[in-house]
Amino acid sequence: MIVFLQLIEFAFEDGLISDQEKTIIDIVARTFNISKKEYDNASAFMIGRTFDEVSPECVLIIESDNPELSGSATFKIMNNGVI
Repeated sequence: MIVFLQLIEFAFEDGLISDQEKTIIDIVARTFNISKKEYDNASAFMIGRTFDEVSPECVLIIESDNPELSGSATFKIMNNGVI
């Protein structure tokens, strides 16, 4: 998965992914048996403009007890009514 994420990051370095780059990413995903859900979430996380595109049940947020360092104001992810 790390290689896959780094490949997406490298391909998106110029702000867009060409058709040739997408083809290579697709081949790598198939080769590493990365599921469609994992592929979509990884792509949304790496190149998405908002975190709304990432499935909430696939995100782990680790926060600090210090309110100044807390990300809860930025990430309001609800799962089964629990924030």
